[in-house]
Amino acid sequence: MRFSRDEDYVAAAREQLDAVIAATLPYARRPGIALSGGLDSAIVAAHVLRQLAPGQTLPSFTFTPHPDWDGSTPPGTFGDERAAVEAFAAMHPALRPLFPDDSDAGYDEAARQFAQAMDGFHRHLHLAAPYQGVWRAAREAGCDLLLTADWGNGNISSDAPWAPVEFLRTGEWEQLVALLRGKRGDTRPLWRRLLARAVLPQLPRPLRRAARRFVHGDSSRVRADTRLARPEVMERYGVGPWAGTRLPIDYFESPRTRAENVLCQYEWARVDSGEALTAYEQVHGIRGRDITAYRPLIELCLGMPASQFARDGVDRWLARRMGAGLMPEAQRTNNLYGRHHADWHVRMTPRRERMREDALRLAEHPWLGEWFDTERMLKLIDDWPAETTFDEAIEVPRRYALPLVLNAGDFVNWFEGRNA
Repeated sequence: MRFSRDEDYVAAAREQLDAVIAATLPYARRPGIALSGGLDSAIVAAHVLRQLAPGQTLPSFTFTPHPDWDGSTPPGTFGDERAAVEAFAAMHPALRPLFPDDSDAGYDEAARQFAQAMDGFHRHLHLAAPYQGVWRAAREAGCDLLLTADWGNGNISSDAPWAPVEFLRTGEWEQLVALLRGKRGDTRPLWRRLLARAVLPQLPRPLRRAARRFVHGDSSRVRADTRLARPEVMERYGVGPWAGTRLPIDYFESPRTRAENVLCQYEWARVDSGEALTAYEQVHGIRGRDITAYRPLIELCLGMPASQFARDGVDRWLARRMGAGLMPEAQRTNNLYGRHHADWHVRMTPRRERMREDALRLAEHPWLGEWFDTERMLKLIDDWPAETTFDEAIEVPRRYALPLVLNAGDFVNWFEGRNA
């Protein structure tokens, strides 16, 4: 999609948002919205508020971290969105911000109910566990529809990961340098950023892997170390460290072109099954609608040039322009990313004994015990870090792999009719 003026892109995106909201609201008696302190959901909320009937209010529901969380996050991120949501609500009197207490939510939150609702297993269920409270709170508040903006990062607030390559190929040197310099959290000298983000991605895959191994070591080994399946089982079933994607890029890489970005969107949509949304609706007794998953909006944004998402060193440029006048400037210009599960350590630590029991039960299963390295699982539980850490080698196996396998084991026991 090409327009003659920059502002036409903003107008077109706003038009699509208004269209899907106008088509959605008549079917809701009392809508609510899952609201973060970022760009996507705030933009959607502001557009929804403009279409509400006079005197109608919009309750919002925001996840907050555990009260015992130590406040630590990786560089370039923030973990508590309450202050930003409250500042946004101050601009919009019809918004009623609510912050449900979900401090008891664990990695296995509602796992059995979801298995029954989906009649299947979703590998990302443990990541969504703390957000179950948002859906519960919406139902308890009398909402019959919960609006979300989960797909916003894939369209209106895309940071155009392919932009460095595109700017290099098209000779937009000033934009390339500004984008590289503006990348938060990247402490490498400019020449290394240029090579890593604009030159290296254009090499054939074998050369990219070789260069990555030379500079960073064997990244495939890093990813393999986060898996808990036994190596011999992975070899037997042909599951390698780079499995799980049909894209021409590896796990650690970003899309290199707009075309690859479109493929990524399709791949992510395929993995994030729509059955999960249906399960949320069934478990919590409330309908859900992702406003940013509107196909015309997705297609519009996928067709936009990189310069609409990255300009003069400012990323997510489309969303920042769409947010003008709709949110506080501190929120609109904030260049930090919200960190999901920043409080993972304080949430999971009290469940170590439960995890140990589940791992021992897994070891006794006739075939799961053969598939998964339960000895390593027990070691991960016993060698638990004393405080929050975002060291990948420590965090990833415990925060991602361990609860994923334990939930998978619980699902298999449920499916097989075992008393577990």
